[in-house]
Amino acid sequence: MREYLYLDACPAEETCVAVSATDDYVPAMRAETQRYADMLRALFPQAESFGVAFRLAWESHDFGRYASVKVSYDSSDERALGYALFIDSHLPARWSDTQPRLYDPDTDARAAA
Repeated sequence: MREYLYLDACPAEETCVAVSATDDYVPAMRAETQRYADMLRALFPQAESFGVAFRLAWESHDFGRYASVKVSYDSSDERALGYALFIDSHLPARWSDTQPRLYDPDTDARAAA
């Protein structure tokens, strides 16, 4: 079964595009979220081999819609789940954080236990 971990629209220590009742924020938010998804694909180059994918997600808010990146994985696949959790615990703090994160299922699974 496909499950999702919802991330953010940009790195945690960066200011992201805000939802607004008055401004047309959607194009800027879409671009920012796509940029973050692209960044995550570069930082986590093993995602595809573990059956994990980055997707854009749009949700409703009182003032409109907002976007975030979500990690899609098969919850019945322990390797995919492990990699998705690895991503969630190794997210970049800043746009300048470009060092790829490589996952070792044996080492990282033992560290999480």
